[in-house]
Amino acid sequence: MGNNLLAYVAMQSGQFHQSISKIQQQLEQNFGLSFSRGAISEAQDRVSAVLTPAFQDIR
Repeated sequence: MGNNLLAYVAMQSGQFHQSISKIQQQLEQNFGLSFSRGAISEAQDRVSAVLTPAFQDIR
């Protein structure tokens, strides 16, 4: 997944509180992309790892 798709997944899960299954459906319906639930979960983990230091700095 590229940065834009990582951002999309992060927004759907973080801001809009969508489940992994719902995000999986949206990716297929909106973009014709097929990802496993594991891949989406990994994407969430990658974004979290990148954002955690910035969050810690402002906390």
